[in-house]
Amino acid sequence: PQPLRYPPHPEDLDPPRTIDESKPSPVVPTFTHPTYRKYREETLQQSEKRYRAIFNNATVAITLLDQEGRYIQFNTTWLDLLGYNALEMRHKKNTDLCPPEDVQAVELLMQDLKSGNLDHYRIEQRFIHKNGSMLWGDLSAAAIRNRTGELEALIGIVIDITHRKQVEEERDRLFNLSVDMQCVA
Repeated sequence: PQPLRYPPHPEDLDPPRTIDESKPSPVVPTFTHPTYRKYREETLQQSEKRYRAIFNNATVAITLLDQEGRYIQFNTTWLDLLGYNALEMRHKKNTDLCPPEDVQAVELLMQDLKSGNLDHYRIEQRFIHKNGSMLWGDLSAAAIRNRTGELEALIGIVIDITHRKQVEEERDRLFNLSVDMQCVA
């Protein structure tokens, strides 16, 4: 037999098997070659490193919520955006960070994700900063489900669009002012 290559080649790991259906199937012991086990562990470690690098270094806010909307994981961009520290954020729910008049709409979207009516959505949503000021975010949210389709968590990615919203508001104010001025003239 030839030695296994590193990283293992698929031919080395999954040799073709034929089954003689006319004979009873024997119990076949499984054996994972140490080289393949090491390769799988290294691959998993690399994947986890990439995930942490993306999550922690992203310039957008990233959050993971449980089924009840409690924050279970978030990056520093999210904390900086809203002015909270990690301990404070762990005691928050997503509805705690939006204006009272928006809570019902947020809860309906969450329910649709939980029930499977939606897999994801994207909206412009208002958030309340720790200091009480209002922020706008472009929120993309998605359900994370296990193999059986049950909801495990919700992921949210938020881009701060507060400045854009302020510019749009000023533009609209100036437009309305110019219309009013034309009516007077």
